[in-house]
Amino acid sequence: MSKLVRQLVVRYTVVSDSYNQQILQIDADEGSTFKMPTCNMSSVRNLNDLVRLDLGGNDLTEVKLEPIQHMTTIRYLDLSENKLQSIDLASLEEFRNLETLDLSYNCLKTLDLTPLMDCESLRFLYVHANQLETVNITPLMHLEHLESVVISTPTEKNPNPVYASALNNKRTGFLEPIQALFLQIERPGWLKCHRDIKKIQCHPDPYKKLVKAHGWKAVKEHLISLLKIIKPKMDFHAQNILLTSLGLPELACYDGSISDIINLLPTEGSYAEGVGQIRERLIALLYDQLENGGSTLFFDIEKLSTTPGSVLIPLIVSRRTKELKEITLYDYNGKVNLMPLWLTGFGFNLLRVQGCRKKEDRILLPEKVYPPFTKLGIEIPVKKTSSKKKHDSLGSSPSRPILDYVLSQVG
Repeated sequence: MSKLVRQLVVRYTVVSDSYNQQILQIDADEGSTFKMPTCNMSSVRNLNDLVRLDLGGNDLTEVKLEPIQHMTTIRYLDLSENKLQSIDLASLEEFRNLETLDLSYNCLKTLDLTPLMDCESLRFLYVHANQLETVNITPLMHLEHLESVVISTPTEKNPNPVYASALNNKRTGFLEPIQALFLQIERPGWLKCHRDIKKIQCHPDPYKKLVKAHGWKAVKEHLISLLKIIKPKMDFHAQNILLTSLGLPELACYDGSISDIINLLPTEGSYAEGVGQIRERLIALLYDQLENGGSTLFFDIEKLSTTPGSVLIPLIVSRRTKELKEITLYDYNGKVNLMPLWLTGFGFNLLRVQGCRKKEDRILLPEKVYPPFTKLGIEIPVKKTSSKKKHDSLGSSPSRPILDYVLSQVG
């Protein structure tokens, strides 16, 4: 093949030039050809105080960013209109001033955005007009200044690309099963893609695989860092998914923060040893919850009966009977608030089977509400009240995660 004799065009701006664009022409890397021009950026590594670097429109098939990893003053980096099939963004990890990154109009088939997690000034990211089928956008979720991520130009071959919300760890790059929390999240406002794409999907790896590859310490550190992007209203959902992923779904009944559960994770040992420790510590936590009059919601006695969690069953049964006997419902203008019942272990299951809502007409209670409780030998008192505050009271003080979850399930 003939050597590439033409020169690459590099447009750059430095602070001292007050943003006046300059053009630097450099020889293509040795060994490049007309068909495969490459650039390892070595010719620009000595430029100081860059704020703008533009290598767009050079038909490059490869760009290595390592030589510019010290240029953290860069705000605008343009690699668009080349022929890149892949690019490693790891050298941009410390680019906290980067505001715009343009990778559009290339041939990218895969793209890892994890290195951009700490690019706190990032406002615009352009990756459209590539050959991407799946893009992990979660590393961008917490960036406060992000305004627009243009990620899709639909094609006849791929009219509806999938955007993966697969929570990556910055250091180890592994997928985290709690990301299943976002299995069907709403598309963020800053994500500009095909109008028919309303949801973002993810495909989590199992914990067993992650622990084997990275160890419990890395998994725990990642989960702790993940807490900052879990909304409080999703806390109980996250607990459920986390414990299900660990093979402990029967213990997803804790009425506190998921951070308490994450703190139970070990930092060493095999996967089986770690799960055993988590089970033992969580059972102790749930035992304290029940002994102190906490929630009995979501304890499944049948599932617990064949596991070490069976030690909780006597407390669950005793507490569930007691919490029903403590309930009084209030009738306000013919409407009865059933939330106090919904927040009990027996009540939640029975009301859901009966198809009840948060509030029901008092006239419907004998037919719709009373029968299953009567079979348990429990009478639920209903009193009239002129106080809307008393009518709307919950009758107990559930944790916020539990309350938010119940409200999301009740019509």
